[in-house]
Amino acid sequence: MIGFLGCGNLAQALVLGSISKKLFSPQQVLISTRTSATSQKFSKQTGVIVAKNNRELILASEIIFIGIKPLEIIPALKELSKENLENKIIVSLAAGVNEKILRKYLGKAQSVYRVMANLSATIQSGIFGIYEVKSNPKDKKIITDFFSNLGEVIFVKKDEEINIVTAGSASGIGFVFSFMEEFQNWFERKGLSESAARKLAVETFFGASKLAKFKTEIPLSKLRESVTSKKGTTQAGLDVFKKGKVHAGLKSGLDAAFKRGQIIAKDLLRHSK
Repeated sequence: MIGFLGCGNLAQALVLGSISKKLFSPQQVLISTRTSATSQKFSKQTGVIVAKNNRELILASEIIFIGIKPLEIIPALKELSKENLENKIIVSLAAGVNEKILRKYLGKAQSVYRVMANLSATIQSGIFGIYEVKSNPKDKKIITDFFSNLGEVIFVKKDEEINIVTAGSASGIGFVFSFMEEFQNWFERKGLSESAARKLAVETFFGASKLAKFKTEIPLSKLRESVTSKKGTTQAGLDVFKKGKVHAGLKSGLDAAFKRGQIIAKDLLRHSK
């Protein structure tokens, strides 16, 4: 069985993507959430099984995903620490919950991983940053195969590097959606219909991303230059972006997300003592 302690948006994305990819059947998935209404609704939607309580899920699952919000995770970690975890693979999806905290409560588990995912896992187009808190070759292959079926996988060498992935990719997808919103709003203000504006915004970002993924040998800066001619429309827009410090603002936003992850980690360490 595969268990999900907490089943928020990110955990649901993994469940939906996995079921769609037929990595396992709904009957192989156990979920446990704080509110019965949430778990029952998701169970009805997908066919996954709702555990009676966290302990039932922990005992029955070979792989346990922790999809609980960082500020609510300590009680769940304490509950996990009371059980026999010797044969368990545990994956933490929580931002800011660092190696020190995970080792404190889950040190007796067979394997422990920190994973930063994003919502694109729902359609098998996620990007996953993975840090091995405690691992072995067999379990690493299981985790690699699982996430590779839902998108691209990047293993990082340091615990702190997961916080970079959190800010730039897990939170980053929200930043991308924000930019897409602005594109759609601009198209609509210029008179296009809502459906046309949305399609133009989405396909512009999708096409650019797909081209960048296909042309891996070309730096992103060169791709940008390839559509930027002197005194042309693209250059005119980029000049205004520079004047308005759009790029500086984006950098500051990424830095703010990164710093927030560090603050969460410090707060959790303080509360776990």
